[in-house]
Amino acid sequence: MVGWSQFSLRTIQEIPLVKDAFRVDELGYFTFFDQDMIEKYDTSNVLLFRQSLKSTGRIENIDVSNPMKPLVFFEAQQSVLFLDNTLTPYQASQQLSSLGVSYGTEICYSNQPDRFWVYDQDNSRLLLFKNDGRKHLETENLMGLLDIQSPVQLLEKNNLLYLVDEFHGIFIFDMYGTFVDFIDLPEVQWIQAGENNLYFVKDKKLWSFNRKTAQFFSTDEVPVTSPYFQYSKNRFYLIQDKTIRICEIIKSKK
Repeated sequence: MVGWSQFSLRTIQEIPLVKDAFRVDELGYFTFFDQDMIEKYDTSNVLLFRQSLKSTGRIENIDVSNPMKPLVFFEAQQSVLFLDNTLTPYQASQQLSSLGVSYGTEICYSNQPDRFWVYDQDNSRLLLFKNDGRKHLETENLMGLLDIQSPVQLLEKNNLLYLVDEFHGIFIFDMYGTFVDFIDLPEVQWIQAGENNLYFVKDKKLWSFNRKTAQFFSTDEVPVTSPYFQYSKNRFYLIQDKTIRICEIIKSKK
């Protein structure tokens, strides 16, 4: 990677990784989950709520962008489920097929209120739905137009939608689903986004890419064993084996 420099992190707390995966919301609360169980912890790592979703299906992803209404995705069952802030389902899960989705592989909340994105792999298209299931907009033929082949993540931040393709890199769309930019970063599986920076893990290092300057930054202080970290309120939540290390940037150097 060219045009790169280093930054340093300071570990301020360590907590156990109690499930297979986790998310951190803007309030600093942790949502841990595995195939069929979700647990929510407060900022002091105290268990608040637990919910079993075994009867609904296998949990593939959870988006906590709206802390009051987490969105749960069940890929094998092709359904989504909205929870309240106590992890209680609002209603029965919603089948993607009833929304006209052939096979959804990635979902995320939109920054627009009460809307969520779905990537329909069979038809190579992005769809934006209102939470009640009404389609708001659609971008078609992404494989033909952009050669998108293997999407592994959708993430909207600051009204930009990031589609991560592990073969090619990061495709960027505006809030209306219009393609606006591309970052050549193959083999990246997961990103987090700040105001101007994208963060990702590669070669067991945490990297930052500044979209304005096109510079890469890396850190060696905290070896990372999983690409699925979190970034919230200027803090990084990095996985090291069965521990989450909460870190903050302390300085930068050339």
